[in-house]
Amino acid sequence: MCIRDSAEPLRAALRLPQSAGMLGGRPRAALFFPGLAARDGGADVYGLDPHTVQPALAVGDDGALGPGAAASVASRDAKKLAVDALDPSLALAFYCADRDDFLDFVGRARALPGAPLFEVVDAAPRRGGACFDDDDDDDASGGGGGDDEDDWEVV
Repeated sequence: MCIRDSAEPLRAALRLPQSAGMLGGRPRAALFFPGLAARDGGADVYGLDPHTVQPALAVGDDGALGPGAAASVASRDAKKLAVDALDPSLALAFYCADRDDFLDFVGRARALPGAPLFEVVDAAPRRGGACFDDDDDDDASGGGGGDDEDDWEVV
């Protein structure tokens, strides 16, 4: 099974300015993909194995990085995969620096082409059970009241 039918929406989501990449790959071979390969129009992704241990960065007393710091965080083992061949079990990551960036992301995400890979909703779903107890202000509902502008959003 692959993501062939959702490849273009996936490419579009990874092109969003708020994209922080994705986790996915193939069964028993999860990789972190920081984004699309620009030189081939986004047909391929290059993944880094998050399980590979890297040496700690050498930092001087003044906080400056020592010589060879860039080489210690660069991977020589990037794996190239065609977007069409990815397993559909993946996680997209997005970072929004502030509220305006989040609102920009929401607008762009709702305008993505094709079948949606994810959905942006205005409120957390109402569910019963211990995790979503509507009477508890300290639960996972984003602060309880819903009127506070700083409540988290379900994306």
